Amino acid sequence: MSIYYRLDEKNDNLNPEGNKKQGLYPRIISRETVGLAKLCKNAAEGTTFTHTSWKQPPKCL
Repeated sequence: MSIYYRLDEKNDNLNPEGNKKQGLYPRIISRETVGLAKLCKNAAEGTTFTHTSWKQPPKCL
């Protein structure tokens, strides 16, 4: 899975006017919102649990 990002300019608010530095920093771009159903389905892959068992609250002892 890859992460999409863009490079934004960084404001230098700490140094005086003569010593300001220019730079870029990465900002992650959100592509979609993952809901509870999709999260449980993805968590259930590769395990013996089903996606419905992930939705149930954990049993406390």
